[in-house]
Amino acid sequence: MLIIGLGAMFLFSCHREGCTDYTALNYDSKAKNDNGTCIYNDGSGPGGGGPGGGGGGTLPIQITNSFSGTTLEDQTSNTGVADYYVQGTWTISDATIIKPGVRIMMKAGSKIYIDANGSLDATGTLTNPIEIFGEQPTKGFWNGVSFNSNNLNNRLIYCTVSDGADVSWAEPGMISLNGNAQVVIQNSQFYNGDSYGIALDDVTCKLPNFQNNYFNNFKEEPIRVEALHQCNFIDNSISFGSNNNKNRVYVEGANYTENTIVSAFGVPYFIATSFEINGGVTSVNAGVEFIMAANTNINVGTSGALTTNGTAGNRVIFRGEQPTKGFWRNLVFSSNNTNNDISYTDVRDGSEVWNTPASVYIATNARLAMDNVHVSNSSSAALGAHTTATFVDNGGNSWSNCDGGGGVLP
Repeated sequence: MLIIGLGAMFLFSCHREGCTDYTALNYDSKAKNDNGTCIYNDGSGPGGGGPGGGGGGTLPIQITNSFSGTTLEDQTSNTGVADYYVQGTWTISDATIIKPGVRIMMKAGSKIYIDANGSLDATGTLTNPIEIFGEQPTKGFWNGVSFNSNNLNNRLIYCTVSDGADVSWAEPGMISLNGNAQVVIQNSQFYNGDSYGIALDDVTCKLPNFQNNYFNNFKEEPIRVEALHQCNFIDNSISFGSNNNKNRVYVEGANYTENTIVSAFGVPYFIATSFEINGGVTSVNAGVEFIMAANTNINVGTSGALTTNGTAGNRVIFRGEQPTKGFWRNLVFSSNNTNNDISYTDVRDGSEVWNTPASVYIATNARLAMDNVHVSNSSSAALGAHTTATFVDNGGNSWSNCDGGGGVLP
């Protein structure tokens, strides 16, 4: 019986079938007879391959929640074939890595959700980027990537993300940050979104080392932040394509206390609601333009300060979204901080007549120095000041077309 059993095993091993081509993805070193099941890097093999596949071991491979805490490897050198696809929600609750060259196809309505315990490190290279794209190249075809983790390993580096940001999704960015989430985003490109490109939904969200990123063809602003201080993360290495519907940075208008530097990079900041600078010094670089929504104002609180650093050839601008007198309210200074100093700045279309009737107003015991500031198209006075306020006129200030005249300005 032993001899018979060994003989049967020997006979079986001699006839074992499988893929005998060592260049195939499913090469079986124990197979003796090839049964035609070999699958190759280009997605070819039994049952077909390429986008829309996912069965029988062909590409793309479906990503499920079991992929959390794993490393996704590049499966094919064929740039026309997706390595993986997501249908529904891929929840990442552990450290997950996406390697250079990986292409992930997103099905309709799908999304990637990184929870508080998870992290996503998607680091490609210049010559081998990571791609996340819709099964169809349509704006809003899939939802987006939601970071809810402040893990230092959250990275999108040399990535291309497109076709997301479904406007009906609760998180309107193709890349959304919530709570105290943070993500390092560098050398990446974002395209073809039905809402915002990147949206920071809380004042505690961070984009550390945000550099050399490109945005194009978004329905809403390419970048949305909750508070102006989050623009600290944005420098002039960012660039915007010409097909964005609203080529500007959206600022929701939450109050903040941090020291802030506002950089100029060729597109304006849109201030959606009124806010207060409750602490720190906000320093606005030359060339920055603020577009103010209707009935908004910026108040420099008693512990805050505002400095504008315009130049003769590159002024700072505050203007209404529409060029109408009183379209927005004003700049109000409520602190006596010596850093309240605005230079080579234009303020226009403001001063809706309310409790501080001037386009620029210095409140009780507050201080403001001005030089080469021009206030225009105001529904009341150009500059107003409480009787206990201090105005330092450093020369070159002027006004025009203000219904209430110059006010404190001669």
